[in-house]
Amino acid sequence: MNFNVFSERMATLPVFIYYSFTQPGVPPEFGQARAWGAALVLITIVMILNLVARAVGRLFSPKGAR
Repeated sequence: MNFNVFSERMATLPVFIYYSFTQPGVPPEFGQARAWGAALVLITIVMILNLVARAVGRLFSPKGAR
């Protein structure tokens, strides 16, 4: 993980999931658990953004279109 966003390149979350699952290290259980945890985080982020978009759409939609 790169804590300074301006110093080096950092992998995106889907790339991190892929590499953690395909190259887990020794022992492989820790890398695979990290990949599944990152996948859960990614699904949660997408779900939250979808719910926010639906709420904003409902809030700003014309009142007769509900």
